[in-house]
Amino acid sequence: NAERLGIRGYRPVDLERYFLLSIPDAAQSPSLERYCDLKTGLQKLGGAVYLSMPTRPASASDAYLGPAQVAPQMGDQSVLGGIGALGLLSRGPLGSTVPAPLTGTGQVVIDVEFAWHQLMSHCKVLPGPAGASDWESNDPSEIQHGTAVAAIVVGGGVTAQMSGIAPNASFFKAPVFVNVGTPGEPILEPSLLSAIVNAGLELERLKLEGSLLGPGVLLIEQQTGDRRPIECSPAEFAAIQLVAGNNNVVVLPAGNGARDLDLVMGLYTDPVTGALLERSLDPDAGGPTSGAIVVAAACSGRGMEEGVGGELFPTSNYGKIIDCWAWGDSIATLGLGLDEQGNVALRPHPDGFGETSGAAAIVAGAVLLMLQMRTAAGQKALTLPQVRELLRDTTMNTVGAPPLLTSKCMPNLAGMQDKIENGWPEPT
Repeated sequence: NAERLGIRGYRPVDLERYFLLSIPDAAQSPSLERYCDLKTGLQKLGGAVYLSMPTRPASASDAYLGPAQVAPQMGDQSVLGGIGALGLLSRGPLGSTVPAPLTGTGQVVIDVEFAWHQLMSHCKVLPGPAGASDWESNDPSEIQHGTAVAAIVVGGGVTAQMSGIAPNASFFKAPVFVNVGTPGEPILEPSLLSAIVNAGLELERLKLEGSLLGPGVLLIEQQTGDRRPIECSPAEFAAIQLVAGNNNVVVLPAGNGARDLDLVMGLYTDPVTGALLERSLDPDAGGPTSGAIVVAAACSGRGMEEGVGGELFPTSNYGKIIDCWAWGDSIATLGLGLDEQGNVALRPHPDGFGETSGAAAIVAGAVLLMLQMRTAAGQKALTLPQVRELLRDTTMNTVGAPPLLTSKCMPNLAGMQDKIENGWPEPT
């Protein structure tokens, strides 16, 4: 299946060197000291160790089934049919580029983040061992980040009076950190691998039960510590291959390191020897590929950077691995503020949102609408290679500015509509 989807170097045994230490019930879990002993012992066997714990139980507030709410204005741009400043999916006003019936109905997106605010209760917590609380964090900026990303994709729910790009899509939250300490003395353990694997399993479960009839979308809002794409890490690379190899669309920010990714090396685990090997991120080099859609960020021309619209955003990475781009500044979305009574409430993001995180969220929302547009036309669901082909097509989308985005483009649903609805016909 991975070969059919154009993923090179895929091996299902890649994950065997990464242990998932599962604690099914915090009340009956081993002490922290015992956990550390287990982790040390497993590391001596030659693998990386990640902790996984269950999320809090789903509640009625986690299910959002109401109608999409649309703000009359956000900044100086109408958000009818979507959310955004400057037209998120094309250079023109957003309302003219998104066919009116498209709301993401029947599509599923899972967002891997550090945190979201609890006001985003219409976004559901991923079942299974993905993390502890889905909004608690020691860093308020992490809550702002996840909240802004979720609002771009699906909006802020009924109370926020703001629609996302695909407001009727099912949005699941997959937390990256879990709390393995005692109350009052939290110790946060990274579990990015666990979050990605469990997100992939959830997408397959939804397919098996028939509630997801095509590819799911996995948005991984993470980058490495030195601001490379997260697929440069060997465990995450293998997990992304696993999810993409099941015909899901994995969307990654290119990272905010202002680097030429053709010159950047990533690591992967040799499936035979278990050794860590280097691989080029230049797809023309012929090495293993993750299968992910990698998104760069561009200047809007009206943000703080005051660059030419479509120029590479100053902090965005770039290179041949980039599949497409979207705005890296001035994205109208939601953040946290105070209401008239002084309570925390969802409000327009104070600074606008951007960089490759914002761009990747825009593209994830666009992919949800592409998938819905295809099935609404009565056609067989799009495949991962078809989604990539559409996003890379410079004849149908908004082409970026020279020199670094000349051959890259931002999704334009109106431009892609005919190909999405009528392309790749079934043989008669």
